[in-house]
Amino acid sequence: MLCDRAVNAQKEINMDSNPGFMDRVYTGGGFSFSSSSSTTYIGVSPIVGYMLTNKLSVGVGINYQYFKDKFYDVDDHRYGGNVFVMQMLVYRLFLMGQYSFINLNPAPQIENSPRQTWTRFLIGGGLSQPLGKASINFMALYDITYDNNSPYASPWVIGVFISI
Repeated sequence: MLCDRAVNAQKEINMDSNPGFMDRVYTGGGFSFSSSSSTTYIGVSPIVGYMLTNKLSVGVGINYQYFKDKFYDVDDHRYGGNVFVMQMLVYRLFLMGQYSFINLNPAPQIENSPRQTWTRFLIGGGLSQPLGKASINFMALYDITYDNNSPYASPWVIGVFISI
């Protein structure tokens, strides 16, 4: 969900030297997986970001999720996207806001059931710890638009990931 250069202590670029477009661009993303005796979940979320300043970046991403639940006879491919803004604070702390959407079938076990698009507006922050050319990142985001009909189990998104 997050990015390598922006989260990796927001790589410093010399704004006085008028850096080129590609010097400000970064890529990254996330991968998630969980499995049990009855469920399988796989998620992939690459992103592309742009550093407006040394401390402020914006970006876009795409999301793909595969969800299978043998107990409820659910087998669904979910896809969507997001836009985000990230502001580095002091030390290695950052604030983040993200708007995302996901298209899914809420009742895939029912033949010809219609797909629906769900949106989220996440706000929160985190901490990035460099590890050589990589970093380990911790974040907590909260969906301020969450309601009980959401396909998500919780309004919280808690993540730990490594970026390279």
